[in-house]
Amino acid sequence: MNRMVVIALVGTLVGCLGSVAQAAPFAPTQRLALSGQAGLGSIGMKDVNAEIDRGNTFLQRQTWSTLDDLKSNFLFRGDLRYNIYGSWSVSAGISRAVASTGVDFDQVIEVKPSATIYRGAVSYQLPWWVKEKIRFALGGGIDRTSSARVEVSHEHRNVESGTIRIETLTLEGSGTGAHAFLESELLVSESISLVSDIGWRQLKVSTDSFRWKIERVENPDLDQDRDDVPNGSDLSDNSFLRHGFLPPGLVGSPGDIRILEPDKVDMDFSGVQASVGLRFYLF
Repeated sequence: MNRMVVIALVGTLVGCLGSVAQAAPFAPTQRLALSGQAGLGSIGMKDVNAEIDRGNTFLQRQTWSTLDDLKSNFLFRGDLRYNIYGSWSVSAGISRAVASTGVDFDQVIEVKPSATIYRGAVSYQLPWWVKEKIRFALGGGIDRTSSARVEVSHEHRNVESGTIRIETLTLEGSGTGAHAFLESELLVSESISLVSDIGWRQLKVSTDSFRWKIERVENPDLDQDRDDVPNGSDLSDNSFLRHGFLPPGLVGSPGDIRILEPDKVDMDFSGVQASVGLRFYLF
């Protein structure tokens, strides 16, 4: 899927270079513009995928369905851009990256990375016009996130009782990175344009904190298996979280989430990014 999106957008950008004109009949004169875009991208997530693979080994022994690796994410972005001088512009905005992998068959298991990313960039408008309506820009800038997370959940259920417990681990972190892009802009009118871009984002986030949660447990204060851990704080023996996101030495230990520390993995949102959207020239 990622490869097809990248090929399509690159084809759009490069294919338009067939006929170059020197000027556009209605180049926007407004300096301030607002844009909104959506798209797809690839992500690294090497550490998270390694934890998923360890958990899958346990799921295979249970003859349960396994999870796919995380390879792609959806993107949603808004930017405010200002033309400071000639072909040079600066922009600031916010983007949202979300991804997920999971199974919903024998058990409901999900791994969902996400991040809200604040962006600042500088771009240069290339001195070409294609068919008097299309122009290109090169740019790059800084990315910052303080709310990146990976949420891992296992909903235990059976045919008779339905859902009997939901166990969740949330890893949270912050980090700073950078991005670079090539943008194409098709002028629709004097104040509206269709924009698409393709580029690379480099953003790796270290885990700063974590949170455990166990819900939907009957008699959460009861110590049913007599291991000095109440049901509402005790990971199930067949939990994906016991086998996928704990250090190997703790896999067989009591699952007391009050003291249990998971692997603090890096969240890697780096990869190729491609998006399309609209830009509105304001004033």
